[in-house]
Amino acid sequence: MRFRSVVMCLAAVALIGSCARSPEPAGEGSVDTAATAIPDTSARVSVLVDALPAGVEGLELTERGLRVQKGYEFTRDTDSTFALMRLSDRSRITVGGCGCKVGAGCVPFLTDDGIIICVSVLCNTCGLALTSSGATIEVARFEKP
Repeated sequence: MRFRSVVMCLAAVALIGSCARSPEPAGEGSVDTAATAIPDTSARVSVLVDALPAGVEGLELTERGLRVQKGYEFTRDTDSTFALMRLSDRSRITVGGCGCKVGAGCVPFLTDDGIIICVSVLCNTCGLALTSSGATIEVARFEKP
């Protein structure tokens, strides 16, 4: 009889413990559709320079934007700025950003093939710029079709 009471007590504690456990946080299993929405990347691109400024490391100029080279990683700083990190020592080596001619609403975006572009949220023309040796140079312009 005593053994049966102990088993019933342990079963009750286990049942109460499983019911009292907090639910899983919403962020772990759910998908945020706003964060995973695919931006419109169909803007017309005008490359404004023939070559990147001296000292810019880890990027290659393409007809669509800036390609991140192997050994480097694109990271977003703020809504409109980004940094390039060297993977070997995790140092931040290049900074840049996207901006509108008037107002706000351009964001940097890394395409599946590793090219940094600017995507317009609120404006018609976005500029992609890099800061090198203290000077900011506009590299490309993205215009909505």
